[in-house]
Amino acid sequence: SDLSPCAQQISNISKCAVCHGSIPEPLVFLLKPSIQDVMTLEKVNMTCLVLGYELYPSKLTWEVNKAERTQGVHAMAVKTYPNQTQFLTSILTVDVAEWSSGKTFACSVIHRCLPQQKISAEIKKALDRKS
Repeated sequence: SDLSPCAQQISNISKCAVCHGSIPEPLVFLLKPSIQDVMTLEKVNMTCLVLGYELYPSKLTWEVNKAERTQGVHAMAVKTYPNQTQFLTSILTVDVAEWSSGKTFACSVIHRCLPQQKISAEIKKALDRKS
């Protein structure tokens, strides 16, 4: 490497460690399938939106009834806006029957700046409603 040992050490220090407490926790939003999709399609999407700072490298995971789900997941690259906020999106596609069964779907982000390392949102279909 072309960096001096001191510069290498500095480059390995995260902003989270240096600026502890100054980077707000990301916000996690989980959107359920639309009622129109539930009524007309065989497969439906749930969308997880994460908004925050320093999201790269974060890991976004999905769980269905507390079991990790990797099938049907489509993750998008982190987008950075001019004000330095970042946006991370992931979509989970499931059969409409699975959504309608009342299972709990959760989206979690694992982020180095979080004191507890993980923040989650969860949803499930109310069994007495169509959506």
